Amino acid sequence: MANSFDFHLRWVIIAMAYLPVASCFFCIIWTVLTKSSLVYAAAMADCPESSSFPTVSVSIGPWEPQRLVWISAMLIHAPMRICVTVLYPTVWPLGKLRTSLMFALICEALATLLVCVFHVQSIAGECEDFYLKTFTMP
Repeated sequence: MANSFDFHLRWVIIAMAYLPVASCFFCIIWTVLTKSSLVYAAAMADCPESSSFPTVSVSIGPWEPQRLVWISAMLIHAPMRICVTVLYPTVWPLGKLRTSLMFALICEALATLLVCVFHVQSIAGECEDFYLKTFTMP
């Protein structure tokens, strides 16, 4: 029986794979071109080696054009990733394992999106305070 919904996922998969890569390269290049002096300041204090290229977290980090590009790419990437997970079932084994794998991949895509939107650095202070209050001896 022929599918009533004939859709080639090749271009969706290619766009899904290359959109975060392209946005990451854009963020790194933009940071090198516009904020190269801050790249050196972001190096770790105990590391004797310095690099002229920023790390990914520094290049995406707090600056607005880069963060906007990265979050936009991830907001486009996550639904496409979930659609490919759901619409391309021939790669999954049959049975309960298929449901478990699809659920895990959907949760992983949503978790990645949530980490990008709600930046980990913004909640780091709260987690540190909780850890110090809970697990340290007075």
